Amino acid sequence: MDGNMTENDAKLAEVMRQQEVYEKAMKSLDEKRKRQEGETLAIMFAADEFGEMLKPGTRLGRMANYSIFLIVLLMGFFINYLFWSVALNG
Repeated sequence: MDGNMTENDAKLAEVMRQQEVYEKAMKSLDEKRKRQEGETLAIMFAADEFGEMLKPGTRLGRMANYSIFLIVLLMGFFINYLFWSVALNG
């Protein structure tokens, strides 16, 4: 009878250990999910606020519009410059 009790105790101990491992794993997964949700919400908030700052009436919005205009202007200049430098020297 003593051997049977020891075997049952070992099985019970193993079941308890597995339950503890399962609970730790689930807690870790839950923490990871919550952290990921928090990071996602922070990125969404930042993108939303950046969009609000780029509205045409704001300082950053005007700067963005001027920078786009300047980039388009410079690209037009460089494309023509490269074309004519190759056409005249080529």
